[in-house]
Amino acid sequence: MRKIVCIVFLLPAILFGMAACAASRETPDPVSGLDFTELVGLEFWFGSGVGAWSTVVEIFPDGTFTGYYHDSDAGDNGPDYPDGTMYECCFSGEFSAFKKVDEYTYSTRCVSLKTEGTAGEEKILDGIKVITADPYGFDDADEFMLYLPGKRASELPAGFLDWSHGSASSGALDCHGLYNVAGQQGFTSYRNSPLT
Repeated sequence: MRKIVCIVFLLPAILFGMAACAASRETPDPVSGLDFTELVGLEFWFGSGVGAWSTVVEIFPDGTFTGYYHDSDAGDNGPDYPDGTMYECCFSGEFSAFKKVDEYTYSTRCVSLKTEGTAGEEKILDGIKVITADPYGFDDADEFMLYLPGKRASELPAGFLDWSHGSASSGALDCHGLYNVAGQQGFTSYRNSPLT
């Protein structure tokens, strides 16, 4: 049941992201030699690897992004919500143009962050209590680091490695990494699947 519920709530966020991507905007000048078009087709995932929670972010060619956080607790139920409780947050925002730090590292800033609804709002949907939450992974969001595949593990901060789930176990990062510096929260990338 948890997996079905997560998919049901994730699909609208993905479709919302696709609609945002379709909007025509000017791409920032890639003064650093890297622009956001190089991240198209990637989704950045933040989670513990256990439990029923995660945050997924997709970044678009103009530097805008959409994200979805959810956490399910089937054991937290009641007469009006027999299928449990879900915390969720649909959010969007924009990153500034990249600045090169070194060959495998670029910095950016979260210049805007908007969430749908107000944290703490509750509603009952199809037997589930849905509570609006904050976008976990964007705590105190300001400076973010983008790490490219090949970044040496010894040069990555412990705060990122704690969330990397072995992505740098070979001695170097084998995917793109996105690191919220203030929140010490690390996202790792995977190639998203087309909706068919």
